Amino acid sequence: MTPRRCPFFGEITERQHRNPRFSWRLFAAGAASERWRQAQLWMRSSWPGATLLLPDTDPMSVRWAPGTVIADATNQPSEIVQRLAQALLRDGCTHVLFVDLADPSRSTHVKRSPQQVAA
Repeated sequence: MTPRRCPFFGEITERQHRNPRFSWRLFAAGAASERWRQAQLWMRSSWPGATLLLPDTDPMSVRWAPGTVIADATNQPSEIVQRLAQALLRDGCTHVLFVDLADPSRSTHVKRSPQQVAA
């Protein structure tokens, strides 16, 4: 089964094509309504764009836009963050900064290996 696209996939991909130096945002923390609100805010025309991971969704079941990402993963279990990192790298993200606003020691940076980028 092919993963379904994340919300705003087409718009984020278009914006990344126009300006690849922008990092798009991913909201994986808070209630579903808060995630939608934040993503829609970042979809303003001059901003780099954003999407969300819906609660109780396996990140591997979603196709993510390529590029660089700043992901709000505040208070999310490490298993979700790990699966989200795997899915983002699978789909062509080159750098992902996971931010945990409640516990900065849990914030982390994930980067594709040079072998993956060259392949």
